[in-house]
Amino acid sequence: MNSKARKKELYADYYTPNRVLCVERLYGRGYVSTGGEETSKELAEKLHLNPGDTVLDVGSGLGGFSFYLASNYDVDITAIDIAQELVQISQERCVTMGLSNKVRFSVQDVNKAEFPSDCFSAICFRGSFLHLKCEDKATVLKKVKKWLKPGGSLLLMDVYVDYTLASSTADLREFLGNINFILISTDELRGIVLGAGLAIARFEDKQQWYLDETKETRARGEAIKDDVLKEVSQEVFDATVMYFDDKVKWIEEGAMGYVLIVAEKQRQ
Repeated sequence: MNSKARKKELYADYYTPNRVLCVERLYGRGYVSTGGEETSKELAEKLHLNPGDTVLDVGSGLGGFSFYLASNYDVDITAIDIAQELVQISQERCVTMGLSNKVRFSVQDVNKAEFPSDCFSAICFRGSFLHLKCEDKATVLKKVKKWLKPGGSLLLMDVYVDYTLASSTADLREFLGNINFILISTDELRGIVLGAGLAIARFEDKQQWYLDETKETRARGEAIKDDVLKEVSQEVFDATVMYFDDKVKWIEEGAMGYVLIVAEKQRQ
C-alpha cells in the first residue's frame, strides 16, 4: 500500500474508540478538538448563562464542554453527536460523574434533528460545524435560529480555510478530505450566519491561538508518549502525531485558522 493511501486510511480512523482516546490524552479528558477546559471556561463566559437556561451542544464528542457547563452552571443540556461510540462513552461518564440529571447525550444527526421552536437559550458548535457539508451549513443555521429562544445565542467556534494562502491547493484539499474537514472561508461563515437571520455579536479570528494550541498539543503528545503507548499502538500514536504536524504546516501558511462567532436571535 502506498504512503498516501495508508495516510488516508489512518486519517479515516480518527473517530474510532482507540484513536479518539489517544487524541483525548493530548487535548485533555473529555476533549477531541482544539482547546481543553480553559477554552470551555472562556466560551461559557461569553454565553452569559442564567440558572435554568437550556443548552444544545452539537457534536458533543466525549462530552468535555457539556460536562464543564453542567458542573459550573445551573443549566439543562442536550448533547448530540453522530458517533455512537463517543455518545456511549459520554453517557457512561455522565453517570459516573453524577450529572445525568443535567446532561442528556444522544446519537443524532443535526441535519435530521427536530426540536421545538424557541427551545434553547444557547446552541453551541465547538469544532463540529466543519463536518457539515457545504450545502447543509446554511440549512442547519436556519434550524438553529428556529430552535433558539428570542435573545438566545449561537456559539460557533470552528476551523476556516483560505486556499489563496496554501502553498499547494491540491495538497490542502487532499488533507482536508482525508480528515473529513469541510471548510469554508471566514467571509462565507459570516454570510451564512447573517443569512440565517442571526445578529453577530462577536467575530474573532483566533488563528494565532489555533497555531499555539496545536503546537502545544503536539508537544504534549511527545511528553506523554510512553504512557500513551501503553494504551494504543505505535501506529495509532504516529498517525495522531502526523495529523498535528500536517495541521501546523497549513496553519503556519495561513491557509487554516480558527474563528469564534457569537450571534443572537433578536427579540421581536
